[in-house]
Amino acid sequence: MNKKIFTLLLERTWDSLCSDAISWTAGFLALSLCFFVQGLLCLAFMTSEIVAPSWMENDRATIYFRPGASAQEQDRLAQELKSWPEIKTVSLKSKEDARKEMESLLGQMKGILQDLGDNFLPSSLDIEFHSKIAAAEGTDALIEKIRQYPQVDEVLYGKGQSKEVKLFINLLKYIEFGGMGFITLVSILIIFGIGRTTVCVCHDTVVIYNLVGAPPIYNKLPFYMAGILLGMTSSFLATGGLIFFFFQFRPALPDLLVSAIPMKSSQMALIALVLLTSGIVVGWTGSWLALKKSVRF
Repeated sequence: MNKKIFTLLLERTWDSLCSDAISWTAGFLALSLCFFVQGLLCLAFMTSEIVAPSWMENDRATIYFRPGASAQEQDRLAQELKSWPEIKTVSLKSKEDARKEMESLLGQMKGILQDLGDNFLPSSLDIEFHSKIAAAEGTDALIEKIRQYPQVDEVLYGKGQSKEVKLFINLLKYIEFGGMGFITLVSILIIFGIGRTTVCVCHDTVVIYNLVGAPPIYNKLPFYMAGILLGMTSSFLATGGLIFFFFQFRPALPDLLVSAIPMKSSQMALIALVLLTSGIVVGWTGSWLALKKSVRF
C-alpha cells in the first residue's frame, strides 16, 4: 500500500512538473542563476577577513626605516628592541626580502613594481608585544618611544590604524549577508509564481481529487515535492557552475588574491551544503505560499 501511495505521489509530482514545462524550465534557469549569485556572496562572506598585515593585530606593529638608514643602524635597533621586556619577538626584513615577498604575492602582476623604485618597500621590523602588555593597553607609550628614533620613518600599529579597516570589513559582511537574504527572497517569489501557475493548470485534477474525497496529501504533497525538487536541482546546477567558475578563473588571479581566497575543499563543501539547504527551504516555502494563496486548497 505504501509503495502504491509513493508511486502515485511521484506520478502526481511528475504531472505537476510537466503541466507547465515552459514555466518550470524558465524557473529552473532563473533559480540556478540566483543560487549561483548566492554562492558567490557566500564565498565573499566566508573570505571577508582578507589576509591582513601583521600590524593590524593589537599585539603587533611594523617599524619602517628611513631610506638612509644603514644596515648597522637597523640591526642595532633590532637588538635593542629585543632587550625590551615588553617585546616578545623582533623580526628584521630587508627591502630586498620585502620586494621578493611582494613579487611572490603579485605573481604575474609583479611587473608593476619595476616603475616604483627600489625604496618603494623599505626595510622594516616586525615586532610582537607580550599579550599582557597588549591587554593592559601599555603599548601606546612604547610605540611613541619607538617613533622618536632617528632611523625610524613610520610605525604602523593595529590599535590605532585598523579600526577603519575593520569597520569596512564589517560593512562588507552586512552587505553580503543582506544580498544573500535578498536573493533568497527572490528565489521564494520565483517558486511561488511557478506554483500558482501550476495550480491553475492542474485545476481539473485538483477538483476531481477533492470530489472523490482524496486526503489532502494527494493534492498538496506533489506540489511541495515539485517545488523542493526544483530548488534542489537548481542548487546542484549552481554549485557545479560555481566550482567550474572558481577553478577555471582562479589560476588567472594574482597570488595576492589567491591567498586571500584560499577556498579549501571543506569550504566548497560547506557552500554546496548551504546552497542545497537553501534550495530545499526555498522550494518548500515557495510551494507553501502558492498553496496557501490558492482558494482550491
